[in-house]
Amino acid sequence: MAEVVVEEAELNTLYAARKLLEQINGNPQTRSLLTKAIKVHYPNTRTDEDVAAEVAQPYIDQVEATASRMEAMMNKLAERDARDSENRQIAEMDGAFNRLKSQHGYNDEGIEQVKRLMVDRSIPDPEAAAALFERLNPTPVQTRSSWEPDRWNLESDAVDHDVAGLFANPDKWEDAMIGKILIDERSGHNA
Repeated sequence: MAEVVVEEAELNTLYAARKLLEQINGNPQTRSLLTKAIKVHYPNTRTDEDVAAEVAQPYIDQVEATASRMEAMMNKLAERDARDSENRQIAEMDGAFNRLKSQHGYNDEGIEQVKRLMVDRSIPDPEAAAALFERLNPTPVQTRSSWEPDRWNLESDAVDHDVAGLFANPDKWEDAMIGKILIDERSGHNA
């Protein structure tokens, strides 16, 4: 090998540069900066980050696949829960309508009117809607006929019948009335 003559000042500079390079390469905080700087000038250089990425990639792929399967499973569970919740709500609603029919005497037409009220007023509970329906549509009060007396006056209201005889001797009165009804029926004169 040929002998190269290097001046002492240049040799000291080379030693100092080598020492600095070893210090930068030996410190984990500055090593990544050095390798990045080298990669800028020599793109094919493999840095610690490149090696770490290659080693970690199979694990990253496995984690991503597992996360994807977990997400799909969670979506299926959420769909099943939503379906179960909807089925529960439908069963509760059907039960409430059945209670309205069996316990409160609603017919199919009344149930349809309650359903319409639920939709119109955004009422989620059939029994609450039925209560509102009953409040909005009260049962009509039965009024007396105009010809009906407002009290019982057995003495003055007894027109053709012997009411006093009924209270005096019910069996005798019954026999007389049955006889009278039979005679009226046979003669065609209904009283």
